[in-house]
Amino acid sequence: MHWSRSETTFETAAGLFDGLLDLDPAKPIFLDEIALSTKMSRPRGRSQCGERCRSAVAHGHWKTTTFTGALRLSGMTAPMVLDGPMTGVAFLAYAVGILHRIQALAWT
Repeated sequence: MHWSRSETTFETAAGLFDGLLDLDPAKPIFLDEIALSTKMSRPRGRSQCGERCRSAVAHGHWKTTTFTGALRLSGMTAPMVLDGPMTGVAFLAYAVGILHRIQALAWT
């Protein structure tokens, strides 16, 4: 017997797809996260020939803001904004504290 990775992957994917046919489309939740940082200032700029390009940039006060949300068929639910990066502790608090309650309410 010869093991082939592509055949195993295809069989696994086919099995997962067969299980999705009975899934209610209103139940899945898709999580998305985006982070913005004040480090994202422009490194270059334009000025007239012979003049220095000057611009206000926050130096030394780097902040990161993270937005996480759950997208369902009915729309965006469970938004959360963090003043900092998403960590394992923050995600666990989000999943247990917010997502669990939203999901429990949606399935009752």
